[in-house]
Amino acid sequence: MTKPLTTPKKKNPLVKSEIAQVLPAIRSRAALAMSCHASLGNFVLQVCDDCHSSTYPPRDRCPKCWGELKWKPQKRVGVLLADTTIRSTNNLYFQQHIPWRIGTILLDEGPTAFAHLHGDIKIGDEIVMNIMLDRSGAPALFALPRKASLHMEDDYQYRQFTASPKNRRVLISDGRNKIGQALAKELINAGAETIYLGNSDMNLFFDGKESLSQNPKIKLIPLNLLNTESVTKTAKQYGGKIDLIINTAYHVRPGSVAFSGKITELQNSLDINVNALSRLAKAFCPTLSSRSGDKERPAVAFVDLVSVFSLTGHPSYASMSASSAARLSLINSLRTEMKTTGLKVYSILFGPIDDEWHQEILPPKISHKQLASTVIESLKKGQEISTVGNVAKDILLRWQLDPLLAIKEMSP
Repeated sequence: MTKPLTTPKKKNPLVKSEIAQVLPAIRSRAALAMSCHASLGNFVLQVCDDCHSSTYPPRDRCPKCWGELKWKPQKRVGVLLADTTIRSTNNLYFQQHIPWRIGTILLDEGPTAFAHLHGDIKIGDEIVMNIMLDRSGAPALFALPRKASLHMEDDYQYRQFTASPKNRRVLISDGRNKIGQALAKELINAGAETIYLGNSDMNLFFDGKESLSQNPKIKLIPLNLLNTESVTKTAKQYGGKIDLIINTAYHVRPGSVAFSGKITELQNSLDINVNALSRLAKAFCPTLSSRSGDKERPAVAFVDLVSVFSLTGHPSYASMSASSAARLSLINSLRTEMKTTGLKVYSILFGPIDDEWHQEILPPKISHKQLASTVIESLKKGQEISTVGNVAKDILLRWQLDPLLAIKEMSP
């Protein structure tokens, strides 16, 4: 049975942090394809078109008949045949984390595979198999118990593949909006140790400020994302105290390109949705990267919330869609940059929110609480790309099948 996590002790500032080590980068195109499915939380294996056999690890051709392989969803069920514990290795990553447990799994679909093991699994147990991304962005098989056990998410090896907020110190970049406030409440329920809420103007009142200030786990800190000096100053003061960053800055106004839109709204949207993200990443990511190898209090992730219309655009929300597309491109570049540091980057694609700025869009819409709950669930699962709401799921699915057609379908 997994032991529950205890609050980490304060680190001695005179002790040097361990250098973050990551596993070797992906070398094959097939493994890259598998990592794409893993980032969405899908469990897929390659299946041969000719002999219909499943295979693992990823290959370019079927090892039985040299037929063409295609990725297909598979059952997650398997049985643990054997296990071993690594206690000595020359691999720099595993040297930081030994002892490390791995095992041989017989999948229901046929292949036998090596996988990382949850501590509650024993030989002969049925398991649930997941494809997860390690700190370098490479896909790896991780076996979980068939039945959820108490404190299952507290397993040490499992936490190396996730960014669970439990016992983490979290920065929410914009605590004045309803998204940030809903996230703060969900993070408290998820066991976060301290939540730093960014406040662009400490002298101005905003709805919800009084209730937030009364919670001892929540601290309002000065953070104006439109001011480089403010972001840099906050990063110097709090960068070493933050394990997880969630960027909730979001600006949306209705308007088209030619008839109803304004250039000023486009500029405001770019400033908040794009430039603010760039300031936040430049100020905090170097510090977080230097602490991602710390065994007791590692920095784990940078999370960004972005509209799903970044994929297709929206004729009635042109400025928001354009800035969201630039924002998504920026976060994709950041994800690639952070692979060598062990800091994971998450993207949460959400549909229209049920608020005053999305009145022109027909239901279904999502609530702020629904968005916040999905963020927490993604962090607990280690799922780098998640969608919130039926609209976001539908648009992403259509975009995956045919990007150009998905754009055309957004026409009124």
